Amino acid sequence: MKLQYLSEFVMLAHTLNFSIAAKRLHISQPVLSTHIKTMETELGFELFVRNRRSVALSEIGKEILPEMVEVVERYHDALDTAQKFLDAQSSKLTIGYLYNAFRDLLPSLSREFSNEHPGIDFRMHSFGYQGITNAMYQDAIDVAFTIDVDESLNDLCHIVKLKEDPICCVVRSDDPLAKYKTLSINDLRGESFILPHPDDSANLAFFYDELFQKSGFTPHISMQYREIDTRYLAIESGEGVALVGRHFQQFMGDDVVFIPFAESFWKYDLCAMWKKSNPNKSIPALMELVTEAFGLEA
Repeated sequence: MKLQYLSEFVMLAHTLNFSIAAKRLHISQPVLSTHIKTMETELGFELFVRNRRSVALSEIGKEILPEMVEVVERYHDALDTAQKFLDAQSSKLTIGYLYNAFRDLLPSLSREFSNEHPGIDFRMHSFGYQGITNAMYQDAIDVAFTIDVDESLNDLCHIVKLKEDPICCVVRSDDPLAKYKTLSINDLRGESFILPHPDDSANLAFFYDELFQKSGFTPHISMQYREIDTRYLAIESGEGVALVGRHFQQFMGDDVVFIPFAESFWKYDLCAMWKKSNPNKSIPALMELVTEAFGLEA
């Protein structure tokens, strides 16, 4: 039975007037009458005794009225609780950002958002790729600033592409490859690769596998790293060539060289994403600032 019908029964029981009850419920009198008859049919007994002049509760209607009132009140209490929860959620906003990828954006974004929305607790947390994906799944963050390499998130999340990030071949500055301005992936046959470990960054590892397959190239892997810092050390130690987004260039020293690929599909998108089911009302305000910062249309 629809809860709406229970609310209508309670209202009519209090007013004992179809016209007044319908007006307070913002429905027509015939609709109210139909709903009460439907209730009585489903229950198998009359709730009201009607004649042309009056409406009165039946004896069984009087008996069940207190319980019906309690059901309706508990329903509205539950709605109030839900609204308080949503309001509390909207009073804070937690973002997760991929290590290094958005560091240049976040100080100004945090400052501007806090100035415009001083009542909202704005929090930021840094993650590696797999960590930020897990945090999104577990509702530990509201918005993720990350790279879009996991197709399984497409149905789960709203995704806003902010900019493209070319993937570069990164080598030590004394490596013979360092003299090239651009490279084809096929120029790297015979080289050893430093790639993400699939146990720690499964989606990123799969993303690179797809790019290699698209290029018709099978890499020789010298190392699979689990942390970003380990990748840096492996490059600087000369353990092989690495595939790194160009945004990392500003955080690495002069002892390594970033060389873009000639193939245009060696890239990924830097993006903002949040769950479609996330009720936080502060997300649109944040995204308005983000799209403005990247020169995107709202």
